[in-house]
Amino acid sequence: MAGDRSSESAAHGEVDPRLEKFDHVVVLMMENRSLDNLLGFLYPDGVTGNPMAGKTFEGVPEDWSNPVPAHAKDQPPDGSGRVFVSKTTDYKQPFPDPGEEYYHVNVQLFNQPNTNGKPTNSPPYNLPPERPLPTPSMDGFVTDYIEKLGEAVSKPKDNPQSFKNYSQIMHCFDPDALPVLATLARDFAVFDHWHCSVPSQTWCNRAFWHAGTSFGRVNNSPFGEWFKHNGAPTIFNQISDSNSHLSWKVYHDTPVVSLTNLIHFHALDRHEFHFHSLDKFFHDCKHGELPSYSFLEPDFIFDHNDYHPSSAGWDLIDGKEDVGAVLLGERLVAKVYNAVKDSMGKPGSNGKEGNTSQNTLLIITFDEHGGCADHVHPLTDIKPPDLGDLEHQEGFDFTRSGMRVPMIMISAHIAPNTVINEPMMHTSFLNTVQAKWGAETSPDKFPPISDRQQSDGMFTDVFTAPEPRPASEWTPVVAPPLPEDAVIERPEEPLHDLQVSIIGGSAEMLKAKGIEPPEFEATNKEEARKYLAEVERRLNEAD
Repeated sequence: MAGDRSSESAAHGEVDPRLEKFDHVVVLMMENRSLDNLLGFLYPDGVTGNPMAGKTFEGVPEDWSNPVPAHAKDQPPDGSGRVFVSKTTDYKQPFPDPGEEYYHVNVQLFNQPNTNGKPTNSPPYNLPPERPLPTPSMDGFVTDYIEKLGEAVSKPKDNPQSFKNYSQIMHCFDPDALPVLATLARDFAVFDHWHCSVPSQTWCNRAFWHAGTSFGRVNNSPFGEWFKHNGAPTIFNQISDSNSHLSWKVYHDTPVVSLTNLIHFHALDRHEFHFHSLDKFFHDCKHGELPSYSFLEPDFIFDHNDYHPSSAGWDLIDGKEDVGAVLLGERLVAKVYNAVKDSMGKPGSNGKEGNTSQNTLLIITFDEHGGCADHVHPLTDIKPPDLGDLEHQEGFDFTRSGMRVPMIMISAHIAPNTVINEPMMHTSFLNTVQAKWGAETSPDKFPPISDRQQSDGMFTDVFTAPEPRPASEWTPVVAPPLPEDAVIERPEEPLHDLQVSIIGGSAEMLKAKGIEPPEFEATNKEEARKYLAEVERRLNEAD
């Protein structure tokens, strides 16, 4: 991969000049969207106007399609037997939530669901029999979505085999419907081959972002297994142990618990004072108090501003939900971007204004594709992390990546229309910041955390502006307005898998602290709010 970690300059205590373009890193990681789904139509015909000669953008081909399985009773009306990619402006699609577990993703990749009456979530987990595995055909999204719809809906009018329902999975957003993401992707930098690390769920891919491993896990559950193995070191631990000028904070919008803390509980439990509400991030931006590394979490459960598709239920199969998660996500990204752009504080080492935007790198990305369609197959023959004697959940060997996800980088040192084509994964983030901070302090304090990193690249080529762009020249973004009388949260809305995992993870966190967790299981948002309030009460009581 491009930019291999062989960072000789860092080894000699010298900072790559491109890594001097920022002193602060802010990462906002959203949920469950593929590159094609959100940005596939960003640049028609791949023409970008990119300042780097020869650069094009690999968006979704307008003739791309997936076959419809013969058993579907409602075949495509054009008689083709296929669903072709098309544009959407519907902030609720795909609705309901596609499959994202490992066995669902394998169907999406290879279109070979288990046969002979075996359940699809049993060995061989929908993998073809050939070894080595063939190149994924990327034509199983419709097949898998029909199965997922069958799991999610039960009323006759919600027919999972109706063309109207299953064709949603091949809808990709019109850039005009995404005035925030599309604007930032064009005005700064977009990566068209950034892959998540695991062809599966949230906890695994967020773990790779900070620890270079998911401890052998490929699914969010069982939650107890995470808490047995999640003590591996993270980039947070390296920053804290460096005894240097470096600092970090995690800002979370979900009340009471941080998902990052749950994923890395045993590694981060002693660092509880580094976790803050998202409101604190906006305060720190305004007052020039950002740490070296800020990691931002959206509200995964209540405001649901994380772009994550919604769970089926409460008569929403016909799209009666007032506000989609994509609209709410656009509004959050706009708020974060504007906070960084307008952040007034101490001038940074590169600052020509009293504005920390001049030395801040803002990263907007997504943890995994979440079952949303993408036409580019994952990376193969990649180095697995050293798992020691840890079990490989569902037999996955970690030698192939997950799907492409949107990756946008924003900096005063990035020229408009920058496109990075080189293949990268989530561990490219680790490689790049470790090279920077290791050279600034001591390389011994920032060694690679896992073997996976050794074959992954760095994103130093993203800094393409010949001169820093003052914040006054950054494109202003305006979030799409909420519909009149919008309903953002409904108490009876069922929880999707990630939301359930946060509730389950909070129970495991209490157990790890020696606190008896609440007994009931939350199934909707009202119950989740009550559950987390009880978690908070028990934590405070224990203190």
